[in-house]
Amino acid sequence: MVTRIALITYFLVLSSSLFGQDTLWLPGKNFIVGEVKKMEQGVLTIETPYSDDDLTIEWLKIDSIKTHTRFLVTLSGNERHTGRVVSTGPKGKAKIEKVLGADIEVLLDNIVTLDGLEDDFWGRVEASLDVSIQQTKANNLIQFNASSVLGYKADRWNVRATYTGLTSSQDSISDVDRRDYGVTFSYYPRRKWYIYSNITWFSNTEQAIDLRFSARLGLGRSIIQNNHVFWGLASGVAPVREQFSNETPDSQSTEWFIGTTWDLFDTGDLKFDGSSFAYPSLTESRRFRLDFTSNVKYDLPYDFYIKLSGTFNYDNQPAVEGNKLDFVWSVGFGWELDR
Repeated sequence: MVTRIALITYFLVLSSSLFGQDTLWLPGKNFIVGEVKKMEQGVLTIETPYSDDDLTIEWLKIDSIKTHTRFLVTLSGNERHTGRVVSTGPKGKAKIEKVLGADIEVLLDNIVTLDGLEDDFWGRVEASLDVSIQQTKANNLIQFNASSVLGYKADRWNVRATYTGLTSSQDSISDVDRRDYGVTFSYYPRRKWYIYSNITWFSNTEQAIDLRFSARLGLGRSIIQNNHVFWGLASGVAPVREQFSNETPDSQSTEWFIGTTWDLFDTGDLKFDGSSFAYPSLTESRRFRLDFTSNVKYDLPYDFYIKLSGTFNYDNQPAVEGNKLDFVWSVGFGWELDR
């Protein structure tokens, strides 16, 4: 009986090699054959011919792996390589079989993401959309919130566009309208450090801002990056142009920015992420701004999710006296593209 099981296992693993499939070995000498789609936030996704839905497995519970799929592999410390991942021995030892250059010896625990390098455009796209609507009889209150993400990931760079918006109207009170558009481009030329650039368009009736245009350019560095958490810093300069809806004159200035982003994901179906950016002005005396965003996301079946978001904006020299601080809380239901 043992010999029969061993022969079946041998032929299954051999067939996976011949037909270009990926193989995972799990505790208890169990194994899975299929196509590894990705690994991110400590969870590997694999598509198998014997399951209607993709299987998800905690990365740290995998004993060994052999892939025929080519990945963009990110190691702790933000070091990046392109190739196939093959275990080479006990204690999580493996190598990245690079397309160009010598193979890289690694430990599985030090691999933080596997991004399948699809040949088609849509294989590298990320997208999500969530909305919430609130209506109450009192004062005829109607409020609408929406946010969306659209991004593209290449071997050494990525671009990500975001949008958040809030519209609120009720009797006897002026309408509230708030819009925040942004495009972020990051390039990773070397370990840990990367080039960070961002363009933002922001408007907010609460602070009489018709338009605040900001173009940030600087350097970023990952401080902690593993299978539990990501924490990074970025700093640079940002020219700013502002137009207001009241008597405040339009202005142009230059700010220094320092920001931090975080992502905590080793918490089951819950995910926590956010960012905080401070903007001391370089050209306006004693002006200081602060933007803070935080999200709590709970995954649902079929790529749906529920998200609680909070955004705070502080300006010690606002266009509307007394409105130094503005904030928005929202709860939304959304869907994300999961390849």
